[in-house]
Amino acid sequence: MNKTKDGHIKRIVQGIFIYWIVMIIVYLLTFWIKDSIPDTLVQVTMGGGVVELICTTVIEVFKKKYEVEE
Repeated sequence: MNKTKDGHIKRIVQGIFIYWIVMIIVYLLTFWIKDSIPDTLVQVTMGGGVVELICTTVIEVFKKKYEVEE
């Protein structure tokens, strides 16, 4: 297996988790300042990250199942 490809996918996943942590902090600040939950912001940002993680998982599963060498 190519280590650069594996490292690239790990960086993408780490980036998504960092993004989620930052967005949760933004949600908390918005809730404390405005006293309301930003529903649309939560749905859009969390949904986008989930789609990216699902795509990454599918790539990894098929790569291992069919033993694809890059």
